[in-house]
Amino acid sequence: MDASEALRQMGSKIDRTRVSRTLRYLETSDSWLPIQEALIRLVDHLDSIEAPIDYSRRRRLDYTTLLTIEHWKEICRDAGIRAGHERRFQVACAVVTERLSGLPAKLPEGHRNTYSNRNDLRYQMANFSSWQTSALAESLAETAREFLDRNKLYDEPLAWQPPGHLLREMDLPGSDPDEVDVLRLHDLLRGERPSIRSTAEKLGVSQKIVQYILLEHPVPPEEGRQYTKEDAFYFVRRSLTAEELSRLYLDEKKNLVTIGRLFGVSAPTIRKLADFYSIPMRQPREAGLRRTAPVAKKWVHEEYILKRRSVTDLAAEQGISVTTMLKRIKEHGIPVREAGGGSHHRALHFGNDARSAPVILQPAFTDRGARVRLERFLAVSAHPSYGKAAGALGIHRVVLGNAVKRIERDLGARLIERATPGDDMRLTDFGRNIAREIQVWVTDARQGGRKSSPGPTG
Repeated sequence: MDASEALRQMGSKIDRTRVSRTLRYLETSDSWLPIQEALIRLVDHLDSIEAPIDYSRRRRLDYTTLLTIEHWKEICRDAGIRAGHERRFQVACAVVTERLSGLPAKLPEGHRNTYSNRNDLRYQMANFSSWQTSALAESLAETAREFLDRNKLYDEPLAWQPPGHLLREMDLPGSDPDEVDVLRLHDLLRGERPSIRSTAEKLGVSQKIVQYILLEHPVPPEEGRQYTKEDAFYFVRRSLTAEELSRLYLDEKKNLVTIGRLFGVSAPTIRKLADFYSIPMRQPREAGLRRTAPVAKKWVHEEYILKRRSVTDLAAEQGISVTTMLKRIKEHGIPVREAGGGSHHRALHFGNDARSAPVILQPAFTDRGARVRLERFLAVSAHPSYGKAAGALGIHRVVLGNAVKRIERDLGARLIERATPGDDMRLTDFGRNIAREIQVWVTDARQGGRKSSPGPTG
């Protein structure tokens, strides 16, 4: 079989001229014999196993649906990095597309080409791994997984490489990635104006080696750094739990500025985190007036949501005005009931759900959509990714993701660990406990409904 036929069967975009030029270059290399041996070992290994990825099928997929610019902005917001202009979005699309398909990436259709030539795009793709954080890598891996799931490639990994032992004890050119100091690599990329090229030169390795290592080990967040406003919230959320923030702010009475200094972020970022955790803010003292005592969210939830007491009753018990009581309810993120009797029937059903739910679930009952959100989370817990769960429920993954985030906010703890390359999405210990409680509650409610329903009449 000649080179042209081999390339045709492989579905390769490389032409025969380039292959011939590469072979001539290799034949003049002192390492040509060990390279041949490495290629033979690789071929023998591939013949002995079932290929985990069907690249012929992958190369026929429509990658224009992989990532939208709106989803890219959402990913960057959650990961705590700047989304940048359209160029950054196009680079991210190109990098993920190339990794999934094994083909030279194309710019996404429907967007203007912001690169003057192909070399400019390749240069930016090469530097992509220098600013890709572990959080961004995790989110892009989840996006890639959902794309493969939408195309019914459930069992294929995102990417695959042969085991390293195939090349053990071979005298091949280049550096061994296992011998590179990953911690020093990360430190270099945190320096002034880092680039893949300058980092590779300082380590004495090729740029390809640096890119390969960063694909496996993205740069993690740096401890003790002063974060920018774009990424501060993401990182402080992972180092400051709801319980710890509540202790510092409510129990020890530390102010937001002091807490921010402890974690290297600003007071507004701590305020944003407190809102995320539904921790009530202490009310500022107005000139000439006494400070209004805060109203605990747990008390408001129990009295207003579960017991269905009126705002007037609650205000009288707290010794504050109805207007102030309404303000406190809204500050806690609890929807205010509609006025009048039109909402009475809906309120009764909502109240019944809230009262019958286990105690651990009751903080999630902040509105009438709580039960639907809990049941959707239960459905998510049975699937390896948001994409599969959303497909099974017949809703968009963003709707499903927002439902889970709302429950996490109401309960004050993370329920799900996102999927990573090689690992499916999984529940946290708290998430597994919540899923069990929901399952028992839903099952008991359904069985109770069947027992109370009237039998057939004759």
